[in-house]
Amino acid sequence: MAMQVQQVLSYGGKDLGFTNNITIVYECGGGLRFTNALTGAGKFLPSENGRGFACHATNFKSKVIAVAPRERAASIIVKGYDAILEGRMQEAPKAVLKGGVTMGYRALAI
Repeated sequence: MAMQVQQVLSYGGKDLGFTNNITIVYECGGGLRFTNALTGAGKFLPSENGRGFACHATNFKSKVIAVAPRERAASIIVKGYDAILEGRMQEAPKAVLKGGVTMGYRALAI
């Protein structure tokens, strides 16, 4: 009997945040995992370059999440997390901040 692993999503001990009263977000593999704490259901936001995110921050009041992809010429992407939770992963970001930075980000606050 062969076992097939389709998806492994676990918390690695880095930044953990809340997007609303019941949804937590954390870095997982090459992206971010949004998990409903009541039902266990979740959504996955992959990074565009496949290398994951250096850091992320959520703003509960504005319903946005800012992510900094792990790359040399870093940028900050701001997305509405309601779209992510509803499965609209390809929705355009609210803002993209880039240019002028030659190294990656280690922390964000919004």
